[in-house]
Amino acid sequence: MANGKACAIYATVARPRGKVGIAQSLFEDFWFELDGTHPHDVSVLQGFFDNVVKDGTRCLQRHQYKHLKNGNYEFRSGTVRIGAFEDDRGNVYLSHGWFKATEKTEHVDIGLLNCVRSDVTLALNQKTLLVEE
Repeated sequence: MANGKACAIYATVARPRGKVGIAQSLFEDFWFELDGTHPHDVSVLQGFFDNVVKDGTRCLQRHQYKHLKNGNYEFRSGTVRIGAFEDDRGNVYLSHGWFKATEKTEHVDIGLLNCVRSDVTLALNQKTLLVEE
């Protein structure tokens, strides 16, 4: 975890190839839709992201950055959720976004988050991670 240290945030979509390319399309599509329909949540989440880059994830409260399980987290604002996970250096990777309609996070969202996390971790270990910033 970032433990109060500055870190980077990456919007990610793992692409299953020999070299895993990390693109921002899945997150950006959701973010663009969100910006048009939920501008307050975009502002709140952007504030969370800015704080994490400066101070790490420990600066956030549980209702802002909730641990789901298996090292997965969600950023939270209203009914908006952004799936995330951290690497060993405390960098935060954003997987995708969704609107939470029930108390429990849907299996499909956790499954997608696990897939992206697995691909990113493998690419980091193999030093084949490409990041678009």
